[in-house]
Amino acid sequence: MASDGWGMDDILEEFERRFRKMQHLMEQTIREALGENGTPQFSESGNMNSSSGAPAGDGDHPVDIIENRDTISITAELPKVRKEDIDIEVNGTRLIVTVNSDGWRYRKEIELPEEVETGSARATYKNGVLDVEFKKKHPKTKGKKITIA
Repeated sequence: MASDGWGMDDILEEFERRFRKMQHLMEQTIREALGENGTPQFSESGNMNSSSGAPAGDGDHPVDIIENRDTISITAELPKVRKEDIDIEVNGTRLIVTVNSDGWRYRKEIELPEEVETGSARATYKNGVLDVEFKKKHPKTKGKKITIA
């Protein structure tokens, strides 16, 4: 029987990786919906005007996360903002985007699907769209048994 390069260990490892990713995304969704302690959380973050607590701008800004084999790309709409007013920070699997501009504050924490190599970050801002790309931090691969011929 010809081997396609996938052994049972490889299949189980891939299944476990995908299961952990799905579990992570479900936990993130629940945390966002209910808050860390199981009740909805409201705070002066996101699109909240710091002086009145009322929403500023036109609602929450859309964010897209695109995951490829080796990279994770984040695209966030931040219209009417100067590049100089945007701060970006990565901490573990969280990307934090902060804007401080003319009395308006915005903060968005974005959960990344995997850890990234922070030194690989590339960010651009053009026409109200922030693009950030990272290389994934790949875990060290397992050793492989070598058959002696």
